[in-house]
Amino acid sequence: MTCTYQRGVIVAMLLSPLCVWARGQAGDVVEVTGRVRLVGNIPFAELVITDASEQDWYIDMDSRSVLTAYEQRVVMVRGTLELLDMVLANGRRVGTRRVLRNVRLIKASL
Repeated sequence: MTCTYQRGVIVAMLLSPLCVWARGQAGDVVEVTGRVRLVGNIPFAELVITDASEQDWYIDMDSRSVLTAYEQRVVMVRGTLELLDMVLANGRRVGTRRVLRNVRLIKASL
């Protein structure tokens, strides 16, 4: 397994990003590797990083400028994890959205 948890920082490598999801809590600093994508329709398009297990990590509005130039490239970033419960208008819970805040680019592919 290529996941580690040391000194309050969770590190997830490309091969096993599920470790972060299983162990991460809101407020943890996490490292995520994946492809930067733009999803949704304008004016509601969202920037996400999709990891090797096809899980999306949404980028908050304040951090979008850090990754906009890297769309469709594989990057490694570090950010603070926020977990948002997604609930439909009828009250049905549809899961949890992982949002990264205060994102910092660590590495980008060519």
